Amino acid sequence: NIKNTRYLLDTSIISEFAKDSCEQHAGLRNWLTRVPEHTLHVPYGAALEIQRGIVQLRRINPSKAYHLDLWFDDLQSKLPFIPMTLEAARIHAEMTSESALKNLWINDPRTKTPGPRQTLAIAATAIASGSCLVTRNTSDFAQIDRHFSLPGLINPIDHEPSTSPHSAITIH
Repeated sequence: NIKNTRYLLDTSIISEFAKDSCEQHAGLRNWLTRVPEHTLHVPYGAALEIQRGIVQLRRINPSKAYHLDLWFDDLQSKLPFIPMTLEAARIHAEMTSESALKNLWINDPRTKTPGPRQTLAIAATAIASGSCLVTRNTSDFAQIDRHFSLPGLINPIDHEPSTSPHSAITIH
């Protein structure tokens, strides 16, 4: 049930919220009209990626970084934060020990601005919290799902569910 499922938002979705609603992808806007705000959650890994982006932007465009800081503070006041729990840390550790997922936790040295990749941490948080993961980056998360079953995986921007929220926790 879409109205009672807990949804964990990936960085690619949260970043869309920074845009004016008329600039957001129509698929996301449509999906958001069907999902109650109280079911949307921000995981530790996505918060880290967003904050790191703001910190880096502060060096080259302090004014824009300031406005993004205000926007993210406002968003955090509206959407619950899901911390990195001990259970999520254990799952994350298992994931980083899976050689088939090495590309998701070791940076490509050719990357312009290598930083801490949080894809596995976000997936581990989704599993530990029983949340359906909402992302535009379905290929990486589908790769994870082949080794560690995600409660659900949805891409509201490009298409409908990749995997239905079969075991996601419901909110009452």
